[in-house]
Amino acid sequence: YELEQSKIILQEHGYIVRTLGIPYGDYNNDVKITGTMFYDSIRPSELGLNSFNNLDKYNLKSYWIVNSTSLDEINSRIDEINDNDWLIFMLHHVRKNKNREYTISPMDLEETIRHIKEKGIEIKTISEVLDECYGNRR
Repeated sequence: YELEQSKIILQEHGYIVRTLGIPYGDYNNDVKITGTMFYDSIRPSELGLNSFNNLDKYNLKSYWIVNSTSLDEINSRIDEINDNDWLIFMLHHVRKNKNREYTISPMDLEETIRHIKEKGIEIKTISEVLDECYGNRR
């Protein structure tokens, strides 16, 4: 009920809702099965890279950027990516004051984007990547 209704409410407000982010790792097989009925993909709070060779779009891993994450750590994650990998960054806030946990400063975000582009890596949303892999399903 919650997965279906939250999507309906967001769509009624004009949002296109195709992917589901699960907070705090509150994810299990029941959530996965139910989520597949309403969403094109699910990103629980599981740390790691996704491999296009073995992609589970209903269990997408991500790398969390928190207020204590250094640019060196972020760049290191970016440098680990190979042609078959997909790195999803998860954060909530971009602001100078990094008093909230999932925050990056505007300057650090700009540097992260610069480093990604320098490596020749494209920046895309989850939906854009999945459209390339599977086509637009919903």
